[in-house]
Amino acid sequence: AIFENGNDSGTARKKKWKAFVILILGFVLTAAAVFYVQRDSDNNTKQEFASVCDEIKLKISDRLHAHALLLRSGAAFFKASNNVSREEWKVYNETAKIENNLPGIQGVGFSLIVPKNQLKEHIQSIRKEGFPNYTIYPAGDREVYTSIIYLEPFSGRNLKAFGYDMYSEKVRRKAMEQSRDADVAVLSGKVLLVQETKEDIQTGTLMYVPVYRNGMPANTVAQRRAAIIGWVYSPYRMSDLMKGILERLSLIEKEKNHLQVYDDSISVASLLYDSQRNRSLKNNSSHYQTISLPVDFNGIKWVLVFTQEQSKTFYFLGNAIIVFA
Repeated sequence: AIFENGNDSGTARKKKWKAFVILILGFVLTAAAVFYVQRDSDNNTKQEFASVCDEIKLKISDRLHAHALLLRSGAAFFKASNNVSREEWKVYNETAKIENNLPGIQGVGFSLIVPKNQLKEHIQSIRKEGFPNYTIYPAGDREVYTSIIYLEPFSGRNLKAFGYDMYSEKVRRKAMEQSRDADVAVLSGKVLLVQETKEDIQTGTLMYVPVYRNGMPANTVAQRRAAIIGWVYSPYRMSDLMKGILERLSLIEKEKNHLQVYDDSISVASLLYDSQRNRSLKNNSSHYQTISLPVDFNGIKWVLVFTQEQSKTFYFLGNAIIVFA
């Protein structure tokens, strides 16, 4: 009986030890399975996120080129006529139905170069069109002035831009000169549009296409500088522009996806657009993955920074728990 009891005790211990080993092995195998499920889930999420980022980049790039084509058409309209009247410019833009085809655009205008010796004559001619208070601003003595004489729709915020000398401001001037010298559509750097009011202030940028005088050659930089008479241009309020581009991409509207657009380099000063500017990310609840993509447009670069916020708890409950089940 003593031996039998000893054997029974030894057998029980062996069974317990075996059960313990199986339990540990089960935990190890489960942990390994969870790891691989988690890794696969992470990879799938990263691939999906990268695909969304590429799609958004493509849409932004395509839209910028569409705007450039629109402005090229406007420049061609001037090129085909010795004189485009205010009414003709209005009809041209209304017929194009720009807001329907390119939502988010602030307007399409024409900025005329006014030499210093023609300033008074120019101001008087515009006043005779029915604008008795017209003048070029900001005031100051300059060799060359420019003036926004046409901007459609000519209403609301856009009325504030009438007569503005964009060439007097260094950021706009740089883009205007680049456009003139290269004969291409050029985006300006970050600006505050003159159209802004005290409410819903947005960062702005502008796109310029040069207009050269009929009958003058424009094959070299020197010839283009001699032939330039002005620019067809569009001002953009960045939040409105991006909303127009991304309105059908619901993913960017969700809290998990965050898009920031920078002018040339990533810094606070160069931030053009933030899809979640009114929301702060909570680092203690989630982890993030970030993708940066450049958008090159005729030598001007935007940097798109995408951040996806993803809760680890979501992964665990959504995938890893299946292993335990």
